[in-house]
Amino acid sequence: MMTAYRRQMIALAAALAFASILGWQWFQPPASYEARQLSGDLIALPDRSRIQIELSGQTLTVEIVNRPGSIRQGLSGRHEIGSDGMLFIMPAKTHHSFWMPDMNFDIDILWFDEDTLTEITPDVPAPPPGTPNSELPLYPSKQPANIILELPAGQAAVMGIKAGDSFKVIK
Repeated sequence: MMTAYRRQMIALAAALAFASILGWQWFQPPASYEARQLSGDLIALPDRSRIQIELSGQTLTVEIVNRPGSIRQGLSGRHEIGSDGMLFIMPAKTHHSFWMPDMNFDIDILWFDEDTLTEITPDVPAPPPGTPNSELPLYPSKQPANIILELPAGQAAVMGIKAGDSFKVIK
């Protein structure tokens, strides 16, 4: 025989479950939820895959790097980007520093907090050939970032990209 207390607990649990189901339909996540999910979605893509993004009203094809080895390699050793840019998906939002070992061309570095551009490091010069790694300068972000886009040098200015701009993945 069920006690009155047990019946009340079962009824309460059923009422909470029902309210949760109804609540799921009525409450939508805030608009910023999509932006918070962006880096998680991008880190799940195959490393070195290409996607299209829209930035400053223009469509770019970018190569995704989201694994430690690919992030470390970046554009080193290449003679061209091979797409419109390289999009680094970092495992954590923090202050990152980039360096340019074995780089053969100059770049712009765009630092994002999820989908929002926080700063641009323009016209980062490739080091002279043979520069020892110990003598390479570091290019740090001034603010925490978790997505970094490298473009050919001067491209950010040509496209009119500025801090506060955001990008979106074109599906």
